[in-house]
Amino acid sequence: MDWTSAKVAIEAKAAPLHPRIRPDDFHHTILISPRHNYLYANVPKVACTTIRKLLIDAEFGEVRPYSERMDTLHFNEFLPFLNVWQVGDLPRYLRQRRPFLFCFVRNPYTRMLSAYLDKIVGREGERNIILRQLGRFHQPDYEITFADFVDTVCATPVTY
Repeated sequence: MDWTSAKVAIEAKAAPLHPRIRPDDFHHTILISPRHNYLYANVPKVACTTIRKLLIDAEFGEVRPYSERMDTLHFNEFLPFLNVWQVGDLPRYLRQRRPFLFCFVRNPYTRMLSAYLDKIVGREGERNIILRQLGRFHQPDYEITFADFVDTVCATPVTY
């Protein structure tokens, strides 16, 4: 079976996991550790980088210094975990291995404020995306209010 056929087969089996999220989206949000038999579901703006670093340290059995940019921890291809494509039929894997499933959540109000401060106040590139969605891309000096940001987030379809 070639890669495309395998991917289509996996997508068909994973489709019931969530009606609006594609299996490709799971690739970026799920870390699977066969060594410690757990599945971690990453939730953005909930200490993701710190949690990933701790999980990597646990995989290697030692605390490892990270002199390189911490952003590299978000490239799953370079991490010591399996992804949903590598386990094949994810629902079957979950039934057979019965891994410990976990994620961390955060108060939605503080999470939204954190996203606003990080993505809008702190980053020009992310700010431009919101300006485009507000129809104000040609007004680079427009001050995006927290209310603008909340309205834009609420109007955005659910995806990763």
